Amino acid sequence: MKLIIISSVLFIYAGCAPSVRYTRESPAPTPSASQRGVNRRTQVTPSASKMKSVAESYLGTPYRFGGKTRRGLDCSGLVSVVFREVYGIDFSYSSAQMRKNTSRVPPSRARMGDLVFFAQRRSRIDHVGIYMGNGQFIHASSSGGVMYSGLDEQYYKTRFSGFGRVNR
Repeated sequence: MKLIIISSVLFIYAGCAPSVRYTRESPAPTPSASQRGVNRRTQVTPSASKMKSVAESYLGTPYRFGGKTRRGLDCSGLVSVVFREVYGIDFSYSSAQMRKNTSRVPPSRARMGDLVFFAQRRSRIDHVGIYMGNGQFIHASSSGGVMYSGLDEQYYKTRFSGFGRVNR
Protein backbone atom coordinates (compact mmCIF):
# COMPACT_ATOMS: atom_id res chain seq x y z
CA MET A 1 0.00 0.00 0.00
CA LYS A 2 2.85 2.36 0.91
CA LEU A 3 4.45 1.71 -2.48
CA ILE A 4 1.22 2.59 -4.30
CA ILE A 5 0.90 5.87 -2.40
CA ILE A 6 4.54 6.81 -3.01
CA SER A 7 4.21 5.90 -6.69
CA SER A 8 1.06 8.02 -6.99
CA VAL A 9 2.72 11.04 -5.37
CA LEU A 10 5.76 10.73 -7.63
CA PHE A 11 3.52 10.44 -10.69
CA ILE A 12 1.65 13.61 -9.72
CA TYR A 13 4.85 15.61 -9.24
CA ALA A 14 6.57 14.22 -12.33
CA GLY A 15 5.31 17.07 -14.47
CA CYS A 16 8.67 17.31 -16.17
CA ALA A 17 10.48 14.12 -16.82
CA PRO A 18 13.00 14.61 -19.63
CA SER A 19 15.02 11.73 -20.93
CA VAL A 20 18.38 13.51 -20.60
CA ARG A 21 19.89 15.62 -17.83
CA TYR A 22 22.20 18.53 -18.65
CA THR A 23 24.44 20.17 -16.08
CA ARG A 24 27.13 22.82 -16.23
CA GLU A 25 29.61 20.11 -17.20
CA SER A 26 27.55 18.91 -20.19
CA PRO A 27 26.21 21.72 -22.39
CA ALA A 28 22.85 21.38 -24.06
CA PRO A 29 22.95 19.85 -27.53
CA THR A 30 22.17 21.81 -30.65
CA PRO A 31 18.44 21.46 -31.29
CA SER A 32 17.18 19.70 -34.37
CA ALA A 33 15.76 21.50 -37.38
CA SER A 34 12.37 20.11 -36.46
CA GLN A 35 11.91 22.91 -33.90
CA ARG A 36 9.95 25.00 -36.35
CA GLY A 37 8.81 28.52 -35.69
CA VAL A 38 11.02 29.23 -32.67
CA ASN A 39 13.34 32.21 -32.96
CA ARG A 40 16.83 30.75 -33.08
CA ARG A 41 18.66 34.07 -33.25
CA THR A 42 19.53 34.94 -29.71
CA GLN A 43 20.63 38.48 -29.03
CA VAL A 44 23.01 38.53 -26.13
CA THR A 45 22.62 41.86 -24.36
CA PRO A 46 24.28 42.63 -21.02
CA SER A 47 21.07 41.70 -19.19
CA ALA A 48 20.64 38.53 -21.30
CA SER A 49 24.23 37.60 -20.55
CA LYS A 50 23.60 38.08 -16.82
CA MET A 51 20.32 36.13 -17.11
CA LYS A 52 22.16 33.20 -18.66
CA SER A 53 24.97 33.33 -16.11
CA VAL A 54 22.64 33.46 -13.11
CA ALA A 55 20.27 30.77 -14.44
CA GLU A 56 23.17 28.46 -15.28
CA SER A 57 24.61 28.93 -11.79
CA TYR A 58 21.60 26.93 -10.54
CA LEU A 59 22.21 23.94 -12.85
CA GLY A 60 22.36 20.77 -10.77
CA THR A 61 20.35 22.24 -7.87
CA PRO A 62 18.00 19.53 -6.60
CA TYR A 63 14.24 19.70 -7.06
CA ARG A 64 12.23 20.59 -3.98
CA PHE A 65 8.50 21.28 -4.20
CA GLY A 66 7.92 24.87 -3.04
CA GLY A 67 11.69 25.45 -2.79
CA LYS A 68 13.27 28.84 -3.47
CA THR A 69 16.88 28.35 -2.37
CA ARG A 70 20.03 26.68 -3.65
CA ARG A 71 19.18 23.76 -1.35
CA GLY A 72 16.22 22.99 -3.62
CA LEU A 73 13.90 24.64 -6.13
CA ASP A 74 10.71 23.92 -8.00
CA CYS A 75 10.02 25.43 -11.43
CA SER A 76 8.40 28.65 -10.23
CA GLY A 77 11.00 28.96 -7.48
CA LEU A 78 13.78 28.88 -10.07
CA VAL A 79 12.13 31.64 -12.12
CA SER A 80 11.56 33.67 -8.94
CA VAL A 81 15.16 33.54 -7.70
CA VAL A 82 16.70 34.17 -11.14
CA PHE A 83 14.47 37.17 -11.91
CA ARG A 84 15.06 38.56 -8.42
CA GLU A 85 18.85 38.29 -8.83
CA VAL A 86 18.93 39.68 -12.37
CA TYR A 87 16.15 42.29 -12.42
CA GLY A 88 15.03 42.75 -8.81
CA ILE A 89 11.58 41.44 -9.80
CA ASP A 90 9.75 39.38 -7.19
CA PHE A 91 7.74 36.47 -8.62
CA SER A 92 6.32 34.83 -5.54
CA TYR A 93 3.61 32.76 -7.14
CA SER A 94 2.82 29.67 -9.21
CA SER A 95 3.56 28.96 -12.88
CA ALA A 96 -0.12 29.51 -13.72
CA GLN A 97 -0.06 32.93 -12.06
CA MET A 98 3.21 33.76 -13.83
CA ARG A 99 1.48 33.08 -17.15
CA LYS A 100 -1.27 35.54 -16.25
CA ASN A 101 1.32 38.21 -15.41
CA THR A 102 3.32 38.03 -18.65
CA SER A 103 2.66 39.26 -22.16
CA ARG A 104 2.22 36.43 -24.67
CA VAL A 105 4.98 36.17 -27.26
CA PRO A 106 4.73 34.27 -30.55
CA PRO A 107 7.41 31.55 -30.89
CA SER A 108 9.00 33.43 -33.80
CA ARG A 109 9.71 36.36 -31.45
CA ALA A 110 10.87 34.40 -28.38
CA ARG A 111 14.16 35.57 -26.94
CA MET A 112 16.49 34.68 -24.11
CA GLY A 113 14.87 35.42 -20.76
CA ASP A 114 11.29 34.88 -21.90
CA LEU A 115 9.32 32.38 -19.86
CA VAL A 116 8.19 29.15 -21.50
CA PHE A 117 5.02 27.52 -20.23
CA PHE A 118 3.75 23.94 -20.29
CA ALA A 119 0.45 22.27 -19.47
CA GLN A 120 -0.35 18.60 -18.98
CA ARG A 121 -3.95 19.42 -19.73
CA ARG A 122 -4.45 21.92 -22.53
CA SER A 123 -5.65 24.83 -20.40
CA ARG A 124 -3.93 24.36 -17.03
CA ILE A 125 -0.38 25.74 -16.84
CA ASP A 126 1.64 23.57 -14.46
CA HIS A 127 5.27 24.13 -15.44
CA VAL A 128 7.53 27.06 -16.35
CA GLY A 129 11.11 27.47 -17.50
CA ILE A 130 13.40 30.24 -18.74
CA TYR A 131 14.06 30.29 -22.48
CA MET A 132 17.77 30.40 -23.31
CA GLY A 133 17.50 30.60 -27.09
CA ASN A 134 18.19 28.01 -29.77
CA GLY A 135 15.18 25.93 -28.70
CA GLN A 136 16.62 25.35 -25.20
CA PHE A 137 15.32 26.28 -21.76
CA ILE A 138 16.41 25.94 -18.14
CA HIS A 139 13.91 24.63 -15.63
CA ALA A 140 13.58 22.69 -12.39
CA SER A 141 12.52 19.15 -13.21
CA SER A 142 10.97 17.01 -10.50
CA SER A 143 12.98 14.09 -11.84
CA GLY A 144 16.38 15.73 -12.08
CA GLY A 145 16.56 19.20 -10.56
CA VAL A 146 17.64 22.29 -12.47
CA MET A 147 18.67 21.39 -16.00
CA TYR A 148 18.60 22.33 -19.66
CA SER A 149 15.95 20.73 -21.86
CA GLY A 150 14.94 21.20 -25.48
CA LEU A 151 11.57 22.31 -26.80
CA ASP A 152 11.88 19.62 -29.46
CA GLU A 153 11.95 16.81 -26.86
CA GLN A 154 8.75 14.82 -27.24
CA TYR A 155 7.65 15.32 -23.64
CA TYR A 156 7.85 19.12 -23.87
CA LYS A 157 6.70 19.38 -27.45
CA THR A 158 3.35 17.80 -26.55
CA ARG A 159 2.90 19.98 -23.45
CA PHE A 160 4.17 23.32 -24.79
CA SER A 161 1.69 26.10 -24.08
CA GLY A 162 3.54 29.23 -25.15
CA PHE A 163 6.01 31.96 -24.32
CA GLY A 164 5.51 34.91 -22.01
CA ARG A 165 7.55 38.07 -21.60
CA VAL A 166 7.98 39.80 -18.27
CA ASN A 167 7.62 43.56 -18.44
CA ARG A 168 10.78 44.77 -16.75
